[in-house]
Amino acid sequence: MLRQQRTKLFLALTVGAQLLAGCSSQPTQPSFELQKNILAISSENSTAYLILQPKRAVLINSGSDPKASEIIQSLKNLNRSPNQVLAVFITAAHQDLSAGAAQFKMALTYIGAKDYRSLRGDKHPKALLPKLQARLSPRPVMPHNIAVVQAGDRIDEQGFKIDVIETPGASRGSVMYLFEEVLFTGDGLYFIDGKLSLPSSLGIASRSDLKKSLSRLVRSKFHTIADGLGNTGSIGPKDIAAFIQSLD
Repeated sequence: MLRQQRTKLFLALTVGAQLLAGCSSQPTQPSFELQKNILAISSENSTAYLILQPKRAVLINSGSDPKASEIIQSLKNLNRSPNQVLAVFITAAHQDLSAGAAQFKMALTYIGAKDYRSLRGDKHPKALLPKLQARLSPRPVMPHNIAVVQAGDRIDEQGFKIDVIETPGASRGSVMYLFEEVLFTGDGLYFIDGKLSLPSSLGIASRSDLKKSLSRLVRSKFHTIADGLGNTGSIGPKDIAAFIQSLD
């Protein structure tokens, strides 16, 4: 009986760790140029997107490496400094998406309002076993400056105009970001092998809740999606609507 309880506890803690780290075990894609001013930079478990302008840049997510080594090396290859990164837009408070944010000391880190405390590391899940796993995990390094975003916000960060779409599912406060008709979906929606798909773990959302969340995308304007694994594709609102219908 005791052995069975220990086995159940181990499995539950493993699931809890996966939820805290991120929603997918899928491999990330190699680094590449998404378009002229957007570079996709892969780390071990996720992909960050570096959006460039002359002498300044912003990031969509900051990778799974707390040292942000791949991102900083990419900046150096472009004769850029980490201090030129003015903002980091985090799609969800998952360590594989946000671990490197603290390396960009001049940046303001944006996060969904309901994920703010999780990003700081001072809020744990309510369920007992995931809560225990969170307490046993190392406290993440907190970004230097954090600002919350709300549904419908348009962030104008020194010429970078980025729209916020609230899509709870991958986490309680997860969001997607829209820049120049490219939709950055993080862990909320994947494009794998040419098909849209949901994360294997839905975090705090039920399948029906996530469908409702994704329906917000149908009212937006975009022609490309870029997910948190580095998968990209020519996808628009009509494709999202068809995908939602296929989930019925």
